[in-house]
Amino acid sequence: MTRTYRPVGPTTYVKHPIVWAEPAECDREIRTREGRTRYRHGDDRVWNYEENTD
Repeated sequence: MTRTYRPVGPTTYVKHPIVWAEPAECDREIRTREGRTRYRHGDDRVWNYEENTD
């Protein structure tokens, strides 16, 4: 967690460094490190690396 988030309060963290995002072009379900996630057309898709990976 310390590689991706920095504490700003007792139970509050800010994600760092830069994250990338774009609106989803269609409804979809994808595999993530944590399992699976779903998003709908227009939802913000967010990832950690410029290559569109996490």
